[in-house]
Amino acid sequence: MATATIWTINAETPRLCLVCATPFPPRHHHGHWQRYCSQACAQGDRFKKRRAALAVTGPDPKAWMLAHLNRGMTREAMAGLLGMQKAALYAWQKQLGIRKIVRYE
Repeated sequence: MATATIWTINAETPRLCLVCATPFPPRHHHGHWQRYCSQACAQGDRFKKRRAALAVTGPDPKAWMLAHLNRGMTREAMAGLLGMQKAALYAWQKQLGIRKIVRYE
């Protein structure tokens, strides 16, 4: 008879914050386990990812994104290249004023 091992996280086991490595009791919220000890650490990690993406795009991310999108790169591929979630990329593009226009000729 085969046995199966299931790994889970329980609320009694403290987790370490992904940014500052502070132990904290995890909470399960909206289907996801908490990864950061505070809102400040979560925001700091988000800004760190944005700075890493700026290292790829250079000083003008809007021009870089438009050039790649107009050459046929999908937003999903761009998010993967920049190392961010699609939703974060969409929010960033909205801040930069990038939107999709379809023209039928």
